[in-house]
Amino acid sequence: MLRQYALFMVIGGLQFVLDNFLYGLFVTELGFPLIGNVASRLMAALVGYLLNASLTFKKEQEGQLHRKFFRYVCLWVVMTAISTGGLAIAGVVIGGNKHSFSYVLTKIILELFLSALSFLAMKFWVFRAKNSPEQLIG
Repeated sequence: MLRQYALFMVIGGLQFVLDNFLYGLFVTELGFPLIGNVASRLMAALVGYLLNASLTFKKEQEGQLHRKFFRYVCLWVVMTAISTGGLAIAGVVIGGNKHSFSYVLTKIILELFLSALSFLAMKFWVFRAKNSPEQLIG
């Protein structure tokens, strides 16, 4: 599991950079923090799914990829809702400047927190091994 976590963190780092770079463009250039969050997370999530499915959780990939992808999408929706909700709350605190770098900084903090939750959800729910005890979860 330590090897998987290390690989997950490397891939997550790539996703993190991609997500925040794209988000920064949406906020600073267009002034769309909430739409930008959904769009940048979606693009990074697609990259993350492909890399994690083929590298990090490769041993767990014994068929049922459509179910794993569905679970991944469900996880993405929940994490994106939490992230976007956090940014909406931050928007109330920050005020009306939608081009503010404060949005980018807030997103970085939120995503660091969510990455740990995401690893656990992917390990024990999204990409779990076919005959593992976690099968009881759903």
